[in-house]
Amino acid sequence: MAPQQVQSQNVVPPVASAPPIIPAHPVTTVPVPPTAGPIYINSSPPVYREKNKSIPIVILSIFLVLAIIGAGFLGFQWTNTKTNLTNENNSLQSSITAFQSEITSLNGSITTLTNDKTNLNYTITSLQGSVASLNTNLAAIQAKYPLKNFGSFSALQSWVSAHIQPGSSSANVFYQHALNVQTAAMNDGYFISACLYEYANGYYYVWCEAMVGTTAYWWDPEVGTVYLDLSNVHS
Repeated sequence: MAPQQVQSQNVVPPVASAPPIIPAHPVTTVPVPPTAGPIYINSSPPVYREKNKSIPIVILSIFLVLAIIGAGFLGFQWTNTKTNLTNENNSLQSSITAFQSEITSLNGSITTLTNDKTNLNYTITSLQGSVASLNTNLAAIQAKYPLKNFGSFSALQSWVSAHIQPGSSSANVFYQHALNVQTAAMNDGYFISACLYEYANGYYYVWCEAMVGTTAYWWDPEVGTVYLDLSNVHS
């Protein structure tokens, strides 16, 4: 409540039933000196209590403790996260190293397989050439075999005259000449026999034989004249 000041007693209050009285002197208000404190009417003065200065300090201490705890927690989290990231990075680096080693090994295998493929292609090409050559030889052999007899006497004589062997001075060379005629006939697809006979006196007789139809003919391979050997030969 706001204090109320007490007016001076020199002021005469007006009387309601009497006429107004004009004072001999002007009415003035006696100034009241200020008091040491406010004047309270019908109430006791408020009790002033000294402020508790420790409350802000406690609050600041709590915030400081919370800040320290939060910083420690964040530091722990950061350290833990950094450790985890470091471990994960090391693991990834190890995986990358392993993958790189595997890639190097695979590249080596690819090089080896490429070389093997090249060698195999070369081998296949070589084999294909061999097969082609064998097929050519087989076709030539199939064209000559089975061996056949001569179709006529004139054909036999003509062929014998074209394969006369040179003269020899021994039975070994003589018989080799007969074998040469036989080989030449086989290469041309004809069947000729190279014959060797030993006489009782130690001499050897060498000749060649061939068939024309059912007739057998013989000749000296170093002379070339064809003679009748046997007629009506049946297998």
